[in-house]
Amino acid sequence: MKRQTLIMWMLLFMSACMFSQKIQIRLDNDRSFSFDNTVFDKSIYKKNLEEAFIIANAVFNSVEFQSLYTEKKFPGWNRCKPEKCKPSKKDSTKIAGTAIYSRLYQKDKVDWIVYFKEKHNSALGSTCPDTGVTTAYYKNIIDDMPELPLSYAIAVNLCHEYMHQIGFCHLSNKFDEDDKEAPDREGYKNDISYRVGWDAYYILKEWLKTGKKINGL
Repeated sequence: MKRQTLIMWMLLFMSACMFSQKIQIRLDNDRSFSFDNTVFDKSIYKKNLEEAFIIANAVFNSVEFQSLYTEKKFPGWNRCKPEKCKPSKKDSTKIAGTAIYSRLYQKDKVDWIVYFKEKHNSALGSTCPDTGVTTAYYKNIIDDMPELPLSYAIAVNLCHEYMHQIGFCHLSNKFDEDDKEAPDREGYKNDISYRVGWDAYYILKEWLKTGKKINGL
């Protein structure tokens, strides 16, 4: 009986450690800008961006997110080439899901600059590794996720783009998404940034459905 109790407590401790990783990504107000106003503090979207950071942090720090990839492995090409915004096409190794968490929670506090632009031909956003800067395209985001409140939709994009910030790139930007509610199968299986974006989307849709409150909103 004592041995069973000890094992139970060890499992609880290991579980607590697994889900105790935290990150706080903060909007750099001083160096960010928005297309609608030359003074960022006067942008009508400043509040949406600030809320989006709160929401993205809530996703990354949630039990739901931190349990998704512990048993997964991804192709090595997801690693960006050093100092380049391109994948390592010849990397035949595997990336353990735990390595994603190691990179994500390596720094517990991060300031991130957002260039909030009006629209792009196709992209929702763009980020190169270790730059501390991401670009988000307002109209593309709302057109892609019209069912989500704007702050939530931006948060999904931030979660996706932050994977680029920490060093994961796409092998290809072409994905088969005939069904807006279903990701490209191969992309979801193999592409880390693509998958994280979709998983953030699913988590937030469920939170909205169940009325989950996010601290800070």
